[in-house]
Amino acid sequence: MAQNPVEKFPYFEVCKELPVNQLEDCFYNNLYAALYKNYEHPEQLPLNDGEKVTLRFEVNREGKFIPIRFDAVYAELTTAVKNSFEKLPIIAAPTYNGNPTYMQFVLRVPVPMTPDGSFQVFNGKEQEKSAAAVSSNALDSIASRKRIKNTHK
Repeated sequence: MAQNPVEKFPYFEVCKELPVNQLEDCFYNNLYAALYKNYEHPEQLPLNDGEKVTLRFEVNREGKFIPIRFDAVYAELTTAVKNSFEKLPIIAAPTYNGNPTYMQFVLRVPVPMTPDGSFQVFNGKEQEKSAAAVSSNALDSIASRKRIKNTHK
């Protein structure tokens, strides 16, 4: 998400002195570090690479992390990440035109988490592109079927 002078990303205390255009990276890096610090991989699950937990949450006007939806193949993974998420600190709230607001996020967390890991971040633009591509492919498929039917008459 591009930062402009009227919008400001939420930030952890260690990011406070950074310029506005560096808050986004600092936010994601510190969020991952905080989740990793409190993450405990479920003992009953193997340490397979490639597993992911998708998090949808918001940072509200008070700087609290509010879970919306967490998804994973195994319920134990969802629970482990949710337990870590619940221990996140209150941070500086996002702002718009200098006023506190909320900001929603969708992240994919690879598990087991590692000290040097990172998220896959989703934003509306990426989702719109993929939805448009699907829609375009469906229309191409319909047009192709019509052409095939018309040639067989």
